[in-house]
Amino acid sequence: THDLAVVSQVTQQVIVMYAGRIAEKGATRDVIQNPRHPYTHGLMHALPQQNSAGKRLYQIPGSMPTLDAMPQGCSFNPRCEYVSDRCCLEVPDLQDLNGHLVRCYKAKELRENGSLT
Repeated sequence: THDLAVVSQVTQQVIVMYAGRIAEKGATRDVIQNPRHPYTHGLMHALPQQNSAGKRLYQIPGSMPTLDAMPQGCSFNPRCEYVSDRCCLEVPDLQDLNGHLVRCYKAKELRENGSLT
């Protein structure tokens, strides 16, 4: 579902997927309050309650790839503002950040620098 209000009320764990792969997995409250994948971060900022009345909702730039035209490396790389050369070459493994799993080479770095909050 894309209804994160429902997700936050009825789940204890959540998995965020992008293009058929797990992008992020963890305790629902932690994933919603502290997203560590750029896609999850974009989803959180696209929620109506994140914007002032009358303001345009945030949109993640670009379009989701089709299954017959998946990019090499991380499937989110064409839309990611933090993309690096490595992201375009290799699919990242899930990293365990204290029980919060994230498929992003920069998840730890971005979190420590506060860039995703």
